[in-house]
Amino acid sequence: MDRALGTLEDVRADASRLREQRRADLNRSMTLAAAAVVTAAMLSIAVAFLALGRADRALGAPLLALQCTVARQRAGDHDAVAETSHGALEVVGLAASFNAFTREARDVAEQRERTLEQLTELNRQKSVFVSTTNHELRTPLTSISGYVEMLQDGDFGSVGPEQARVLEVVRRNTERLRLLIEDLLLINKLDQDQENRSARHCVLDLAECVSGVVTNLVPQAAAGEVTVHADTDGSWPVFGDRDRLERAVTNVVGNAIKFTPPHGAVSLTLEGTPDGTGVRLTCTDTGMGIPEKEVGSLFTSFTRASNATAQQVPGTGLGLVIMRTIVEQHGGSVALESVEGEGTTVTLNLPLATQRSEPVQRVVATDAP
Repeated sequence: MDRALGTLEDVRADASRLREQRRADLNRSMTLAAAAVVTAAMLSIAVAFLALGRADRALGAPLLALQCTVARQRAGDHDAVAETSHGALEVVGLAASFNAFTREARDVAEQRERTLEQLTELNRQKSVFVSTTNHELRTPLTSISGYVEMLQDGDFGSVGPEQARVLEVVRRNTERLRLLIEDLLLINKLDQDQENRSARHCVLDLAECVSGVVTNLVPQAAAGEVTVHADTDGSWPVFGDRDRLERAVTNVVGNAIKFTPPHGAVSLTLEGTPDGTGVRLTCTDTGMGIPEKEVGSLFTSFTRASNATAQQVPGTGLGLVIMRTIVEQHGGSVALESVEGEGTTVTLNLPLATQRSEPVQRVVATDAP
């Protein structure tokens, strides 16, 4: 029994030593594993830093340089080009595309400048031509008109019915040509006066302009048996050129009278715009109207409604163009609505020079005829 207990004690001691040895081996293995993990992590970090450095050299620096080049281009340095000698292939391709685009943009800009110079010269030549033509044509036209009038008055002897009819045709076409020359000259002046037109501008009452225009057109309305009535509400101060504004209103009202048949009516009203910052002149007639598909083209030079041409109503096709140009040069806008066979409404909106005073009801013009 003693020997068995001694043997058992020895086995127990051996087992304890074996456990201690295995625990020590396990600790050594864990230490080695931790060291390996740390080493691997350090190596990974080093590789990552190396990769980031290469990426920065290949992408970051070239992209930053490209950004600086774009900034220089925006600042007006059109000679700035992107670097294409180094960097990632994608960045080099992007820089090359940018350089190609800037070259094309520079070529387009240079071509635009050349075109503008050519247009400026053509516009100058046009102005000279119009002025010269106006002088060269108005003098003989005045002479022709004078002699036709003398013939019609019998200053050179009696004129038969057939001769009188021919003379009237000559007079009518001479007058038409005179109006065309005057309209062309006015359009030329409007183009030339765009920069210095404010020198002739002053604060004026639009109601007085309308009143004067209607008074001047009463004989035309009476000859055509057309009733003209214009109402305004108080004073409507606008800042502008009185002669030009009167011409714009004359073109609107004159057209309304001209295209309205006998016993028709033309009405004009002055009122504030919905936002309270402007004045609106509305001219409505009961004339022949305009075909719907032609309304949008009437503000093109020398364009006339087909029904007006068919009925041989005289005109140059420049009246509405002149009117809209004048109104827009005064900061306003124009609108036109028409129904063929019923009539036309033209609306002119102009900004007020100041806030108008308390309205006073009044009639600007009398009825005509």
